[in-house]
Amino acid sequence: MNRISINSILARYQYSFGYVAGNVAKVVANRVWANLVKLHQYSDVEYSGSGNKEIPLFEVGDISFANVEFENSKSGRVYKFGTPGEYGVGKKFLAPPLMVSFSRGKNVVKTAIDRSEIEVIEYFGLKPYTIKIQGILIDMENHGYPSELVQEANRMFEEPGTFKVTGTIFQDLGISEIFFEDGFEVSFVEGYADTVKFSVDATMTSPLELIATGL
Repeated sequence: MNRISINSILARYQYSFGYVAGNVAKVVANRVWANLVKLHQYSDVEYSGSGNKEIPLFEVGDISFANVEFENSKSGRVYKFGTPGEYGVGKKFLAPPLMVSFSRGKNVVKTAIDRSEIEVIEYFGLKPYTIKIQGILIDMENHGYPSELVQEANRMFEEPGTFKVTGTIFQDLGISEIFFEDGFEVSFVEGYADTVKFSVDATMTSPLELIATGL
Protein backbone atom coordinates (compact mmCIF):
# COMPACT_ATOMS: atom_id res chain seq x y z
CA MET A 1 0.00 0.00 0.00
CA ASN A 2 1.38 3.43 -0.96
CA ARG A 3 1.09 5.98 1.82
CA ILE A 4 1.75 9.66 2.00
CA SER A 5 5.09 10.94 3.24
CA ILE A 6 4.54 14.07 5.30
CA ASN A 7 8.06 15.36 4.72
CA SER A 8 7.83 15.02 0.95
CA ILE A 9 4.36 16.58 0.79
CA LEU A 10 5.49 19.64 2.72
CA ALA A 11 8.54 20.09 0.55
CA ARG A 12 6.29 20.07 -2.49
CA TYR A 13 4.03 22.71 -0.96
CA GLN A 14 7.06 24.90 -0.33
CA TYR A 15 8.47 24.52 -3.84
CA SER A 16 5.00 25.04 -5.35
CA PHE A 17 3.75 28.02 -3.36
CA GLY A 18 6.74 29.49 -1.58
CA TYR A 19 8.48 29.68 1.78
CA VAL A 20 5.49 30.76 3.88
CA ALA A 21 3.16 28.01 2.65
CA GLY A 22 5.75 25.33 3.27
CA ASN A 23 6.76 26.67 6.65
CA VAL A 24 3.19 27.00 7.96
CA ALA A 25 2.33 23.54 6.69
CA LYS A 26 5.41 22.18 8.45
CA VAL A 27 4.37 23.50 11.86
CA VAL A 28 0.79 22.29 11.41
CA ALA A 29 1.97 18.85 10.36
CA ASN A 30 4.12 18.49 13.47
CA ARG A 31 1.06 18.95 15.65
CA VAL A 32 -1.70 17.47 13.51
CA TRP A 33 -0.72 15.07 10.72
CA ALA A 34 2.08 13.34 12.60
CA ASN A 35 -0.21 12.82 15.58
CA LEU A 36 -2.97 11.32 13.45
CA VAL A 37 -0.71 8.71 11.89
CA LYS A 38 1.09 8.05 15.18
CA LEU A 39 4.45 9.45 14.11
CA HIS A 40 6.97 11.42 16.08
CA GLN A 41 7.45 15.01 15.10
CA TYR A 42 9.11 14.51 11.79
CA SER A 43 11.56 17.42 11.68
CA ASP A 44 13.43 19.82 13.87
CA VAL A 45 13.21 23.58 13.76
CA GLU A 46 15.12 24.84 10.74
CA TYR A 47 14.23 28.51 10.47
CA SER A 48 14.04 31.27 13.02
CA GLY A 49 10.43 32.19 13.70
CA SER A 50 9.02 28.82 12.67
CA GLY A 51 9.74 26.85 15.81
CA ASN A 52 7.19 25.52 18.25
CA LYS A 53 8.68 27.62 21.05
CA GLU A 54 7.91 30.88 19.29
CA ILE A 55 4.46 30.07 17.89
CA PRO A 56 1.67 29.09 20.31
CA LEU A 57 0.08 25.87 19.00
CA PHE A 58 -2.96 24.01 20.20
CA GLU A 59 -3.84 20.36 19.75
CA VAL A 60 -6.40 19.74 17.01
CA GLY A 61 -8.32 16.49 17.18
CA ASP A 62 -10.28 16.77 13.93
CA ILE A 63 -8.75 18.10 10.72
CA SER A 64 -11.69 17.33 8.46
CA PHE A 65 -12.02 21.10 8.02
CA ALA A 66 -9.24 20.75 5.42
CA ASN A 67 -11.30 18.37 3.27
CA VAL A 68 -13.16 19.72 0.25
CA GLU A 69 -15.51 17.89 -2.12
CA PHE A 70 -16.80 19.12 -5.49
CA GLU A 71 -19.80 17.38 -7.09
CA ASN A 72 -20.74 18.31 -10.65
CA SER A 73 -24.38 19.22 -11.22
CA LYS A 74 -24.49 17.60 -14.66
CA SER A 75 -22.41 14.44 -14.51
CA GLY A 76 -22.56 13.78 -10.77
CA ARG A 77 -18.80 13.18 -10.71
CA VAL A 78 -17.14 13.87 -7.37
CA TYR A 79 -13.64 15.27 -6.84
CA LYS A 80 -12.24 15.09 -3.30
CA PHE A 81 -9.21 16.79 -1.75
CA GLY A 82 -8.06 16.29 1.83
CA THR A 83 -5.98 14.50 4.45
CA PRO A 84 -4.97 12.03 5.74
CA GLY A 85 -5.25 9.28 3.15
CA GLU A 86 -4.08 7.79 -0.10
CA TYR A 87 -4.07 10.00 -3.18
CA GLY A 88 -4.88 9.25 -6.79
CA VAL A 89 -7.72 8.65 -9.24
CA GLY A 90 -10.14 6.20 -7.61
CA LYS A 91 -8.55 6.65 -4.17
CA LYS A 92 -10.05 8.30 -1.09
CA PHE A 93 -8.74 11.69 -2.21
CA LEU A 94 -7.61 12.93 -5.59
CA ALA A 95 -4.92 15.12 -4.01
CA PRO A 96 -3.77 16.72 -0.72
CA PRO A 97 -5.66 19.68 0.80
CA LEU A 98 -6.20 22.71 -1.37
CA MET A 99 -4.98 26.22 -0.68
CA VAL A 100 -8.05 28.43 -1.07
CA SER A 101 -8.55 32.19 -0.79
CA PHE A 102 -11.77 34.20 -0.98
CA SER A 103 -12.56 37.80 -1.88
CA ARG A 104 -15.80 39.74 -2.12
CA GLY A 105 -16.98 43.25 -2.84
CA LYS A 106 -20.18 45.26 -2.98
CA ASN A 107 -22.23 46.76 -5.79
CA VAL A 108 -22.65 50.35 -4.66
CA VAL A 109 -24.75 53.16 -6.12
CA LYS A 110 -23.44 56.57 -5.06
CA THR A 111 -24.85 60.05 -5.58
CA ALA A 112 -22.48 63.00 -5.49
CA ILE A 113 -23.66 66.15 -3.72
CA ASP A 114 -23.06 69.25 -5.81
CA ARG A 115 -20.26 71.51 -4.59
CA SER A 116 -19.31 69.01 -1.92
CA GLU A 117 -16.82 66.23 -1.32
CA ILE A 118 -19.58 64.06 0.10
CA GLU A 119 -21.14 61.12 -1.72
CA VAL A 120 -24.41 59.60 -0.56
CA ILE A 121 -24.70 55.83 -0.72
CA GLU A 122 -28.13 55.18 -2.16
CA TYR A 123 -27.98 51.42 -2.37
CA PHE A 124 -25.58 48.53 -2.14
CA GLY A 125 -25.72 44.81 -2.75
CA LEU A 126 -23.18 42.07 -2.22
CA LYS A 127 -21.15 40.67 -5.08
CA PRO A 128 -20.54 36.91 -5.17
CA TYR A 129 -17.30 35.57 -3.71
CA THR A 130 -14.42 35.11 -6.11
CA ILE A 131 -12.35 32.10 -5.15
CA LYS A 132 -8.72 31.21 -5.90
CA ILE A 133 -8.03 27.49 -5.65
CA GLN A 134 -4.51 26.03 -5.73
CA GLY A 135 -3.29 22.48 -5.25
CA ILE A 136 -0.68 19.86 -6.06
CA LEU A 137 -1.06 16.56 -7.91
CA ILE A 138 1.36 13.77 -6.96
CA ASP A 139 1.99 10.33 -8.42
CA MET A 140 2.42 8.45 -5.14
CA GLU A 141 2.65 5.02 -6.75
CA ASN A 142 5.33 5.24 -9.45
CA HIS A 143 6.70 8.72 -8.71
CA GLY A 144 6.58 9.62 -12.38
CA TYR A 145 4.77 12.41 -14.19
CA PRO A 146 1.16 12.33 -12.81
CA SER A 147 -0.53 12.15 -16.22
CA GLU A 148 -3.74 10.55 -14.97
CA LEU A 149 -4.16 13.15 -12.24
CA VAL A 150 -3.55 16.04 -14.63
CA GLN A 151 -6.20 14.64 -16.95
CA GLU A 152 -8.62 14.34 -14.03
CA ALA A 153 -8.01 17.95 -12.93
CA ASN A 154 -8.46 19.11 -16.52
CA ARG A 155 -11.73 17.20 -16.79
CA MET A 156 -12.94 18.81 -13.56
CA PHE A 157 -12.37 22.27 -15.03
CA GLU A 158 -13.89 21.40 -18.43
CA GLU A 159 -17.09 19.89 -17.05
CA PRO A 160 -20.27 21.85 -17.87
CA GLY A 161 -22.55 23.00 -15.11
CA THR A 162 -21.78 24.08 -11.59
CA PHE A 163 -20.33 22.21 -8.62
CA LYS A 164 -21.92 21.56 -5.26
CA VAL A 165 -19.13 22.21 -2.79
CA THR A 166 -18.75 20.62 0.65
CA GLY A 167 -16.11 22.02 2.98
CA THR A 168 -16.03 23.73 6.35
CA ILE A 169 -14.73 27.13 5.23
CA PHE A 170 -17.13 27.19 2.29
CA GLN A 171 -20.03 26.50 4.64
CA ASP A 172 -18.82 29.18 7.05
CA LEU A 173 -18.96 31.72 4.22
CA GLY A 174 -22.36 30.55 3.01
CA ILE A 175 -21.02 29.04 -0.21
CA SER A 176 -22.78 25.86 -1.34
CA GLU A 177 -22.24 26.00 -5.10
CA ILE A 178 -19.46 27.30 -7.34
CA PHE A 179 -18.56 27.60 -11.00
CA PHE A 180 -15.02 27.11 -12.29
CA GLU A 181 -14.74 30.29 -14.29
CA ASP A 182 -11.26 31.11 -15.49
CA GLY A 183 -7.51 30.97 -14.97
CA PHE A 184 -6.93 27.23 -15.06
CA GLU A 185 -3.14 26.83 -14.90
CA VAL A 186 -0.94 23.76 -14.70
CA SER A 187 2.84 23.85 -14.22
CA PHE A 188 5.69 21.65 -13.06
CA VAL A 189 7.26 21.82 -9.59
CA GLU A 190 11.01 22.27 -9.86
CA GLY A 191 12.89 19.26 -8.53
CA TYR A 192 9.87 16.92 -8.37
CA ALA A 193 9.11 14.97 -11.53
CA ASP A 194 6.13 13.32 -9.84
CA THR A 195 4.40 16.58 -8.89
CA VAL A 196 2.41 19.16 -10.82
CA LYS A 197 0.79 22.23 -9.33
CA PHE A 198 -2.48 23.70 -10.56
CA SER A 199 -4.68 26.70 -9.90
CA VAL A 200 -8.13 27.78 -11.00
CA ASP A 201 -10.45 30.73 -10.42
CA ALA A 202 -14.03 30.08 -9.36
CA THR A 203 -17.04 32.15 -8.46
CA MET A 204 -19.85 31.61 -6.00
CA THR A 205 -23.20 30.82 -7.55
CA SER A 206 -26.58 29.44 -6.55
CA PRO A 207 -29.29 27.40 -8.28
CA LEU A 208 -31.88 29.44 -10.18
CA GLU A 209 -35.47 28.33 -9.90
CA LEU A 210 -37.96 29.53 -12.51
CA ILE A 211 -41.67 29.23 -11.79
CA ALA A 212 -44.01 29.19 -14.77
CA THR A 213 -47.43 30.73 -14.19
CA GLY A 214 -50.55 31.04 -16.30
CA LEU A 215 -50.07 27.71 -18.08
